[in-house]
Amino acid sequence: MELWFFSEDWTWLGEDDINHSSSGEEARLHEDLSSSLEDLVGNFDERINSCLKNPEVNTEEIAPVQVRTQDEVMAESQ
Repeated sequence: MELWFFSEDWTWLGEDDINHSSSGEEARLHEDLSSSLEDLVGNFDERINSCLKNPEVNTEEIAPVQVRTQDEVMAESQ
């Protein structure tokens, strides 16, 4: 069975295409994976803030979190 994937430009890629990816893509992937955890968290935070456009927004107002005990979860699953 052969696996197929979409590329960035939405064309189909077979396994042979993926196995022979360009060295530029490999270098970019290596660079992305070699970033420190602190850099990754910082970049993620910047992206989230740019999406929200207002970093002063209280997220509890957007999506309140309901803390549930393990007993509640177990009772609900039965």
